Amino acid sequence: MIKKIFVMVLILSGLFIIFLFQNNSVNDIEIESENEIVNNEISNKEEELVESQIIIELKRIKNSNNYSFIYDGEEFIASYSNDNWHITDSYKIKDNSDIIVICQALIDCHPIHGSDMVSYRTAEDMAYEWIQHNIAYEFLPENSSWKNNTKDVDLNPEDQGKSFLDMYRDRIK
Repeated sequence: MIKKIFVMVLILSGLFIIFLFQNNSVNDIEIESENEIVNNEISNKEEELVESQIIIELKRIKNSNNYSFIYDGEEFIASYSNDNWHITDSYKIKDNSDIIVICQALIDCHPIHGSDMVSYRTAEDMAYEWIQHNIAYEFLPENSSWKNNTKDVDLNPEDQGKSFLDMYRDRIK
């Protein structure tokens, strides 16, 4: 019974997030790159409201495939490996527009293939995956062994376009 309630809550939450995500438009992305620092700023001119004014300075950590960036006064680590970005403690970043800016900065350093292994992922679809992880993190009970796995996100080809329920089903097989 508890499992059914949990799944229903996850489904409803996912539908709500999908609705919010689909109604979030991004009209203008400016990208500047210099000395492995990527500055990104995103704005929505159509509504004359700025959704995100963050600037991400993605800096490579010497002699590694790890990068750091500051968000809301906190340092985050993004690690790149073959077709995968791993963002440690990604659950702390919740604003969709800001996540899109961060994903674009990651793509500018190392693009990630799409699930078809031909196309490349967009900042928006990577942000969708990140939000799905955040939803799972929020709803999993503290004593769940999976909670620790959802606090970080791996942006890879395999999970492109999958909801948190799809990812859950893949992992229980």
